[in-house]
Amino acid sequence: MLTRLAILGGAVALGSCADPVPVVAPDPIEVKKTAVPKVVAKEETAAVRKPVEVKKEVPVPVIKKGEITSVDIARLFEMRLTESCLLIDVRPGLIYLIGHISESLSLPKKSFDAKFPKVKPQIDAAVAAEQTVILYCADVNCPDGYAVAKILAEKGYSTSIYKGGWDEWKAADLE
Repeated sequence: MLTRLAILGGAVALGSCADPVPVVAPDPIEVKKTAVPKVVAKEETAAVRKPVEVKKEVPVPVIKKGEITSVDIARLFEMRLTESCLLIDVRPGLIYLIGHISESLSLPKKSFDAKFPKVKPQIDAAVAAEQTVILYCADVNCPDGYAVAKILAEKGYSTSIYKGGWDEWKAADLE
């Protein structure tokens, strides 16, 4: 497990080969001299200061019904550990049988209409349990994840797409 986490950390640090990020040296830091603030007696500041309201609740981002978001490998790994997601493989059924992320459902794009009624109860149960429905395909170049996400969005389901797909997951040796 430790090896898998180390590889996962390396995969996240390296990023994706499809979207190379140029390495840019940071701008030099400019040091500015500032005056030292005057120390004021407590009695002098009491009349000037006003009480500040502190909000204790941090708003949770609201995902709208039918919204499509994305998730990276580190977040997906974390969500799987906490069982807070339902994974759906949108690759063709035969490819799914050859290998897939464990516990994921098969909902191929090409046979969506025939397969959706069979997986709909599991998707509905995941949504009711406030789990994130995550779709994945082969890799970053596979358009099927987004195509199925659009179909599910039209049906009112919010989804996330794991763009790295099976190839990234397998390369990270997480399966």
